[in-house]
Amino acid sequence: MRKEFLFADTYLPLNHGSYGTYPRSVHEAKLKWQELAEQRPDLFMRKTYMHQLNKCRGIVAKAINADVSDCVFVMNATSGVNEVLNSLEWKRDDTISCYSTAYGLNHF
Repeated sequence: MRKEFLFADTYLPLNHGSYGTYPRSVHEAKLKWQELAEQRPDLFMRKTYMHQLNKCRGIVAKAINADVSDCVFVMNATSGVNEVLNSLEWKRDDTISCYSTAYGLNHF
């Protein structure tokens, strides 16, 4: 499995979940899309990008049995949770419960 990632030979990833990387195949696909965007930036942003983004949303929606309109891509889990929490209508006595072992919550 190690060969599927870009880790240095001398690096032993013990916490791949927090500071991990993506598989080599994803890295190669990312480079392909970056190159396409650089070759014709206007055409890419005006025509290609949104079409491909919506196509990917459709694939995700099908995989999780959801409506495409309910699927979005976010930068990371933290920003995704932030978007969801900020989209809710909070009332005065509403409460958020979380585990005390959750990452970054030791300041509560």
